[in-house]
Amino acid sequence: MDAITATKTYTLSCTGTGGSAAQSATVTVTSGAPTGGTVSRPSYNTGDGFFVLNGKLYDPNGNEFRIRGVNRNHYDSNSSAGIAKSGANTVRIFVETDYGQSVAGLVNIVQTQHIDQKEVPIVTSPIYGGTNTSCSSSTTLFNSVVSNWVATASSWRPLNKWMIVNIANEWGPANSTVWRDSYISAIAKMRAAGYLGPLLIDAGGCGQDPNDLSNYATAVFNSDPQKNVIFGFHFYGLANGFSTVAQMDTIFAELAALSNAQGMVFAITEFGPGRDIGPSPTMVTPGQVIAAAEANGLGWTAWAWDDNDLASCTSDNNWFSMTYHCGAYTQTSDLTLYGQDVVLNPIYGISALAKRATIF
Repeated sequence: MDAITATKTYTLSCTGTGGSAAQSATVTVTSGAPTGGTVSRPSYNTGDGFFVLNGKLYDPNGNEFRIRGVNRNHYDSNSSAGIAKSGANTVRIFVETDYGQSVAGLVNIVQTQHIDQKEVPIVTSPIYGGTNTSCSSSTTLFNSVVSNWVATASSWRPLNKWMIVNIANEWGPANSTVWRDSYISAIAKMRAAGYLGPLLIDAGGCGQDPNDLSNYATAVFNSDPQKNVIFGFHFYGLANGFSTVAQMDTIFAELAALSNAQGMVFAITEFGPGRDIGPSPTMVTPGQVIAAAEANGLGWTAWAWDDNDLASCTSDNNWFSMTYHCGAYTQTSDLTLYGQDVVLNPIYGISALAKRATIF
């Protein structure tokens, strides 16, 4: 039988010794059905955006979506066109009102510079940026961040179909019930405020503690009536004792096993250039991180498109920026060595692996 692609009426006629009779039935195909989708949205998920199901992330059409992109450190950098050229399908963007930008202005940046460019935005807290919450275990600070999300929900809710909300960058203690209970409370408040898309929750311990995830992520995930939570892990180096490929492989495999067992989604939402650079150094290369993430079904976003370490919004190869000048990218020479590797590598680069969500 051919697939039904439009509303159609079927009639069954029967003739026998008692006479003839006919009965008609109309099958209606609604416009809300997934187009080319592979799964249906679960009934408990009442949003219209991306959703988690059986350990995978799906776009609103029901097609699997793998996060493959970059972090944008500065919302006011000249990054939009360059990121679009890179082919990234996801941008984790740091937005903040404590530098004079309004919430409405930030929403407009996310809409016009990322959603309109067919990129899924992962939006961090619009107050304090990432600096205050990073490596903080203050519940007072965390609660103020959640309260701000709730207070500004009417501005952000129109982006529910496309947006992933990263509640707080790298907040929370390592291996702690405080991390667990704070996020259970935050999820309830975020859902009550109308955020129905995926919520991204970073591991505690500066985003680098796998024990929060292995011991407490299941409870956090199951507390969500939408069952629509992604957990982010940041892989760097010695800050938490993880500096080798073998250690990375073990952690990523454990996250994959937990995903398969509990139906959750994990992503490596920060990693750097390796080369023993930075305060949390490692020699693990971007290619090794991406290969391990791909092998374990984990999404990934590299840190960072525009992490400038020099004056006048410029960068060199001694830090974490993927571009030399304020996020601009029109030709290969605009990318740092790190940027060229992550964007252009023909095997594991963004240009080779990133696929747009089918809603664009």
